[in-house]
Amino acid sequence: MKLAKSSDIRKIDAYAATTLNIPTRELMRRSGHAVASAVRARVARGESVRIFAGAGNNGG
Repeated sequence: MKLAKSSDIRKIDAYAATTLNIPTRELMRRSGHAVASAVRARVARGESVRIFAGAGNNGG
């Protein structure tokens, strides 16, 4: 798994929004779906999951 610094993510978000014309809300929607898909692939049905996220746009 590759982790990125929050400063790098901000740059990527800005690039996607300005250069690729992807609205911030769409970026959050996509990230939320990606996290949900990753959790479903790794966690058995019926198990509990907790996700902690700091301040900011964390998947809507």
